Amino acid sequence: MYQSLLDSNPSLSPVLAEITRVGRYLWHKGWAERNAGNISVRITGILKEATFDRIAAPELPLSNPFPELAGEIFIMTGTGKRMRDIYTDPFNNTLIIHIEKGGTAYRVISHSIDTLGDLRPTSELSSHLNIHLFLRNNRPNSKVVVHTHPGELIALTHHPDLKNEKVINQLIWSMHPEAIVVLPKGVGLVPYTLTGSHSLGVVTLKALENHDVVLWEKHGCLAVGQGVEEAFDLIDVVSKSADIYFKCRQAGFVPEGLTPEQLEQLRRAFGEEEPKTDDC
Repeated sequence: MYQSLLDSNPSLSPVLAEITRVGRYLWHKGWAERNAGNISVRITGILKEATFDRIAAPELPLSNPFPELAGEIFIMTGTGKRMRDIYTDPFNNTLIIHIEKGGTAYRVISHSIDTLGDLRPTSELSSHLNIHLFLRNNRPNSKVVVHTHPGELIALTHHPDLKNEKVINQLIWSMHPEAIVVLPKGVGLVPYTLTGSHSLGVVTLKALENHDVVLWEKHGCLAVGQGVEEAFDLIDVVSKSADIYFKCRQAGFVPEGLTPEQLEQLRRAFGEEEPKTDDC
């Protein structure tokens, strides 16, 4: 079934290939311990409705209703699945779901009842759907959500003096010129919220109003973008800044960081206004 969807929808194969590549990157980075992390892409419009059987698999309830997403289609990683396995066996570690009429349930359209087994969407499904609804309504070209666990970013949010959006962004920008060039708006910071809860998706939306990357306190990082690799790249840059900070501290000194004048020079050189961040 999955293969027939790929054969019938040539534009879908590059999306799946990108998910599998990034899954491999996350594992090699050490950001995807066990079954950590998840990826989802809104593929409505890429997948032609005439090419799939909507009732081949059972209707499964959503923990929270999303009536505005009825008819939308998503490809995503499965719950309990390991990023290191996605690259070698994408068909048994990712799935495609269709949100049913009324938005209270979904069906898996990439697998039949016989092949579905225990394959279900990521446990962060509610958060992902909240974010995708926000993106569709506000940034329709951004169709990707990537969540992962970079140790250095989680460590930053454990620091009592850094649990402030303005402070943590100043640190991230000052560690590496690339950070302010790639992320002139900085990152959002969400206070600790229960993993997998509907509330996590809701509070993340506020941070996404002004940011493409969000740190979940003591949990991990999330990025949105037009492509899966683009979202990965954003996290990679933020993580590099944190890594530089910790390497300096491990070497026994507090890093000097780029000065305000140097940061302003970078902003002018790359045509960005001074970034705005909210205290969190």
